[in-house]
Amino acid sequence: MFKFILRRINRRYIFALLLLILLIPLLQIYPSIHLATENKFFESPYTKWMSIDPFNTMSAVFFILLPLIAALPAGILLRKDIDSGFVYQSLIKANIRQVLGSYLSISFGLGFIVILIPLAVNLGLYFLLFPNIIPDNLLNSNLLIIHQNTLFVSLYYSHPLLHAILSIMWSAFWGGLFSLFVTASSLWIKNSFIALMSGLILQIALLIISSFLPTLEIGSFAPFEFTRETALTTNIQWLPILVILFVLICYSAYFIFRGVRKRVFW
Repeated sequence: MFKFILRRINRRYIFALLLLILLIPLLQIYPSIHLATENKFFESPYTKWMSIDPFNTMSAVFFILLPLIAALPAGILLRKDIDSGFVYQSLIKANIRQVLGSYLSISFGLGFIVILIPLAVNLGLYFLLFPNIIPDNLLNSNLLIIHQNTLFVSLYYSHPLLHAILSIMWSAFWGGLFSLFVTASSLWIKNSFIALMSGLILQIALLIISSFLPTLEIGSFAPFEFTRETALTTNIQWLPILVILFVLICYSAYFIFRGVRKRVFW
């Protein structure tokens, strides 16, 4: 059933979408090209790549748009197939659990991949420009990578490549989660465009809410901050992260199952 529904995906659309998204990491790299020939400040891929660069606009753009980017491949696929009647054809071949499980796997998987690939490409290209130098907390103090704004900061200074890989996987996981969030929202929001934007709207709302909270004490609730390898200006705590994670999972699970029951079985 998974392969049957996967064939429903327009591969040309996914390929074109990836090419478009890859413009962001390429534009983020461009200002660093002329620095690579001199490298007076002992820069390395671990201090310049997109998830850790605090000075490049394209880096901020990518992580603000992360919920929207993740939802573009398959966030509203289930909604479209319910409206077109394709889901009812699928139910002839399998039961509702198999069909729904396939849609959710595809939604999460494509949301995961479409975030993972640009970040991995960005990091990989930096290895072609800068030497593989392990960051130093004194030489690279301008980045201000400390416990307050970076998860597992000791791992960053001891095994920076592993830290970067874990950061990519962490960001991609949230991409998959936001894709499921949009899938849930699309079953209840009539306007498909608004449904597709629901993850981005939530991201902006959490940024606004966090700006009014003492985030330096309790930590930020905005995924824009903690999906990066290091946050820009705020404190990162596990409690707010786990709260948002729990809320997104519960919201997605509840409204997907209720939405499918309402729209498919009445």
